[in-house]
Amino acid sequence: TGYGNVPSVIRTVQLFERFPQVLDRIAAEWEAPRRLLQLMDELLIDQRGNRQGFPFESVLELTNLREYYLNEVHVGLRKQIEARKTPW
Repeated sequence: TGYGNVPSVIRTVQLFERFPQVLDRIAAEWEAPRRLLQLMDELLIDQRGNRQGFPFESVLELTNLREYYLNEVHVGLRKQIEARKTPW
């Protein structure tokens, strides 16, 4: 079992301990690929400026979770994203 819809195969210890609200948001969007990837981009890419950002370990967990989602959960999604000329 994982955290909500997030599978336990992905290690999310730092997120679970330090940012459970982030995992709540990810779990809520897990079944909606477009919304989940938008959320992941918002979490990983600072577009507001002057933000401290996540610690490296948490960024690594988020990145691994995103990669797992694209490679294991929605296998064909990466090609669809790369084929688009604009982000979501």
